[in-house]
Amino acid sequence: MKNHTESMHSLIYRSMNVNSYKEHVLDNEYYTVFPIKGLGHTWGNLCLQKRSDELDEFSLSLIDRAALAIAQIMLRNRTIEERKQNQEEEIVQKLLYTEEYNSSTALKILPPPAKNLYYRLVLIDTNANHLGTGEEDWEEIKLQQSMMLRSIFKRHGFFPAMSVTKDKIAIIAPFYKDGHGKKENDNFTQVTNAINQIQEKNILDGQDLRIGISHLQKDYSYIARSYKEANDVLFIQKSNILDALFYEDIGVYRLLISIHDHGELESYVWDHLGALIEFDQKMNGNLLMTLSVYLETMGSKKETAKRLFIVRQTLYHRLAKIEELLGKEFMEPINRQAIELAISAYRLIEY
Repeated sequence: MKNHTESMHSLIYRSMNVNSYKEHVLDNEYYTVFPIKGLGHTWGNLCLQKRSDELDEFSLSLIDRAALAIAQIMLRNRTIEERKQNQEEEIVQKLLYTEEYNSSTALKILPPPAKNLYYRLVLIDTNANHLGTGEEDWEEIKLQQSMMLRSIFKRHGFFPAMSVTKDKIAIIAPFYKDGHGKKENDNFTQVTNAINQIQEKNILDGQDLRIGISHLQKDYSYIARSYKEANDVLFIQKSNILDALFYEDIGVYRLLISIHDHGELESYVWDHLGALIEFDQKMNGNLLMTLSVYLETMGSKKETAKRLFIVRQTLYHRLAKIEELLGKEFMEPINRQAIELAISAYRLIEY
């Protein structure tokens, strides 16, 4: 009988043409399918191992009552789940955006602090795919999204609390560290891979998402900071500067984004690269790109020419012009460090 149940599940989910109130043959057995309906939606199917013409009025009445009872249970469970999700979302929003942290608020949805308890904040950019969705449909989509994501996180040992909005999903993901180094990063990577594999186009399409993950933390009072960190990772991804997943992997951009927020990057870039930028703009040149590759290859002329697809003589000419504009000491350690930072900053402000 268990095999029949699994086969029936497969039949129903595989084919959208399984007609309700009609009989279907599976392994030489006849089944009649009855829909479980509520609030205008079909939530499932009740399958009876009988041919439709073998069912009398009394049997049909019993089945209708059973379907109604199941629908009522599902509706009650759905209502409870929606209420819990809305309460959780309200608390998560407070933790993300409220400057004054309240520990009693956090502990309503998160496990209590412990020596080996850590968390990261996972931020999912859904590309605003549901901004035009009506509120009634959105409530159903939001619940489906939270249920799918919650299941994935729990399966990998996390205790998620989340806020689901039409353009972003924020998930606080606490877990108990087992002392094996960076194993938790592997778990987060597995979660990310599982999310990317979701293919529910009207609910959540994993191929159309960006995911940013904050730094590892213990103290819940840093949740708002973690939210900013995850946002910074998404910003770097969108600018196509780095394909980073974790905040600790964005390197010097952690500092540059902070300076950028205060509007000081432009003057720094201009102080160190202004002459090259002006030359490239006026002459349609490639000096800035040449300098960037030259620094990346640790000053290897052979490798730089290879990467730029130019002959050595052309490279020598460009390097001579760079030296003329920036000064002969531009490759000295202190100057080189400042220039490399300016190039990274330029990529950031150009986005």
